Amino acid sequence: MAFNKKEWSYIFYDWAESCFTVIVQAFIFPMLYGLLTRGMTGAESLFGFLVSFVSLSVAVLSPILGTVADYRGYKKTFFMVFFVIGIVFTFLLGLYPADPALWWMVLIPYVLASIGYAGTNVFYDSFIVDATTDENMDRVSTTGYAFGYIGGSTIPLIVSIVLLQVLPGMTVGGRLSLFGLSFPYDVYTGFRLTFFMTAVWWLVFALPFIKNVKQVYGIEPESSPLANAFKRLGRTFSNIRAYKVVFLFLAAYFLYIDGVHTVIAMAVPFAVNAIEAVTPENATATLLPILLAIQVVAFFFSLLFSWLSKRFRTRTLLFVTIAVYCVIADSAPFVTQIFHF
Repeated sequence: MAFNKKEWSYIFYDWAESCFTVIVQAFIFPMLYGLLTRGMTGAESLFGFLVSFVSLSVAVLSPILGTVADYRGYKKTFFMVFFVIGIVFTFLLGLYPADPALWWMVLIPYVLASIGYAGTNVFYDSFIVDATTDENMDRVSTTGYAFGYIGGSTIPLIVSIVLLQVLPGMTVGGRLSLFGLSFPYDVYTGFRLTFFMTAVWWLVFALPFIKNVKQVYGIEPESSPLANAFKRLGRTFSNIRAYKVVFLFLAAYFLYIDGVHTVIAMAVPFAVNAIEAVTPENATATLLPILLAIQVVAFFFSLLFSWLSKRFRTRTLLFVTIAVYCVIADSAPFVTQIFHF
């Protein structure tokens, strides 16, 4: 069965925001951070604490904002607030100072952009009930992931390889000549342009979702929405234990998703700083092709799980993926070569 316009719009937001995932969260920004702080004691720990801070901030805000967004018409408003924050600070990420002594300043827009990104995802995920039917949710969700990997991740990553590897190799005396123009260019210029591209990509490809997906389900607005939202949130927490399956799922998700986010955020700094076969001088050249291959593999496996979701219970597939993730993550102490990574 073909997807309708609203479902395609929902799917293409994954295409839009996956650029941020691969460039800022997973690969390029952590690579930049590793290069800026190489040899610096405590830099990796600081980055890990910041990732945890972002997760904790979203964890605290999400129940409150989500409860307020239950009111009809509020969900898209909250989505747009976080969306604008994410776009603006992703763009500002490209304006980080060239002075290596001011490396810490790049962390300010990173944290704010990440909070904006995480906030939009809270509301984007909740829009699936408005975008499709119960029967089609698995197919829409997994197709969105697949499109995010093959388009929103792979294409920007290829552009990043050009900006970070190809163009710096074409410079003469630190200057690049293109289309009759000559200007200073180095790998750090490539990082800046990559962040600018990410902000534009995210903005442009999010437009179909913003235009076509509207909130369908919700309660009617009332006076004192914030106060009433806190009351409803309190009732939810007091009653949630009566819904054993929901309670167990939320508790489990709270625990395992932080492990997933930690691996995503820390894998590249780990590779840059800890793998003996990768030196700071060739880290980008070595890692970028591997990161590109990951996106292609993820595309096909997203489609595979879309197909499997028709034949097996979602719960079963979830357990399988978590088990694989645990095995891979627990192998990290044995990684000593780039091939292992």
